[in-house]
Amino acid sequence: MNEVFKTHPNLKKYFKTSDGVKFYDEDAAKTHARTLENRTVETVHRTTKVQEIADKIIEAKKAVDDAADKKKSKGSKNPETQKTEATTTAKTEKKKAAKVEDSGTVDSKELTPMAAAKLRKEAIEKLDSIAEIEKALEGETAQSVIKAGNERIAAIKATDALDSEEENPNVQTQ
Repeated sequence: MNEVFKTHPNLKKYFKTSDGVKFYDEDAAKTHARTLENRTVETVHRTTKVQEIADKIIEAKKAVDDAADKKKSKGSKNPETQKTEATTTAKTEKKKAAKVEDSGTVDSKELTPMAAAKLRKEAIEKLDSIAEIEKALEGETAQSVIKAGNERIAAIKATDALDSEEENPNVQTQ
């Protein structure tokens, strides 16, 4: 967490000029910036731990997807093995992200069960295969996460059905 926000726990934002001077008042920052060659004033907002963790989960998922794409392009493994490895890596990265914060670690007590469930739900909504979703739902107890997983599975099945119809337009489905 930013040192200014640690020192001032009720502060929502501050303003920083190009020379690094920090101000609580935007007008004061702009006045000071007029004396500088680079007159930019940056607004720095406080971020919540949940927001930071969510961002780290999204970054981890993107890294996993990128790694799977690289492996896929090399043709080293079959697609199912790649998806399984990607899912395992995503889960590992998700657990790591839940513990990491700029200044050290996030105590699991600081992330409420509702916030953690919301993060798991968002992660499930980004998964691309039924197998990945089913693995992510293993042992899940939060109803909202289970519901999101079931809805995502239904959406994938519907998309697959539409794709199948487009490939075989003369075949009638019931």
